[in-house]
Amino acid sequence: MRKIIISVFFMFACVSAARADLWAIRSYLEILGEYNIAFNARSEMAVPTAQDRTGTLLSPSLDFNGVFLFGGNDGIFSLYVKKGYIDNTNKTYSLLSASGGGTYLYADEQWGLHYIGIGGRKYFFIDNFSTMQVLPYIGLDLGGYFAAYTISHVTIINSSGFPLASGDMNNIGAFFGANVEAGADFWVTNEIAFTVKGGYRFCNGTTRSEITVDNKVPAPLVNYVNGSNDCKIDYSGFFIQAGINLNFQRYD
Repeated sequence: MRKIIISVFFMFACVSAARADLWAIRSYLEILGEYNIAFNARSEMAVPTAQDRTGTLLSPSLDFNGVFLFGGNDGIFSLYVKKGYIDNTNKTYSLLSASGGGTYLYADEQWGLHYIGIGGRKYFFIDNFSTMQVLPYIGLDLGGYFAAYTISHVTIINSSGFPLASGDMNNIGAFFGANVEAGADFWVTNEIAFTVKGGYRFCNGTTRSEITVDNKVPAPLVNYVNGSNDCKIDYSGFFIQAGINLNFQRYD
């Protein structure tokens, strides 16, 4: 019993000492405009075809981070919650059959992936927070990618361009991902800062496409889009972000 009491006492003493070495600085919202530069990004369509659908993903988006900044004897750190979005559009023709003058599948897809993650940052070259200083950092966050507002509009046409059938595929599902980043904040005042960063996104997973078709669906379309299909998504690649920080709680 005596050993247990002594152990508990030292445990609380250590926790109290650790808490004394940390102090809250501020909580703020990052609003970041992002430009994706994902080389060889893969966005496989809901309908299986022989065509290789890889290429460079260049698309803008708007991301948000809720950041809690705190200091300690070892420097400045932060915890953050990230909300991101990736968007891409594909338009693809594929030959289905050469008989009867040729039959083609045309897919017009709008891909969207939401990202929600939790991460931490370590700031360098500075021990105390103050305005008019550059705060460089490195960070890592882990989270999940969620398919949302992802629709594939599929049409089968003949060689003359006459539509034979049409239907929609709705993408659903989620998978794990991560981001590593390096950047810097520059607080102009106690309430506002400019921020810029770059990083690498790990976004590689599989979702499912469920068919939602029109009332007139002849056999050619049913043969290709009936039921569910796996969709392989790989948007891993570099990104660049720039934006502003808006302080909503000061502790200093």
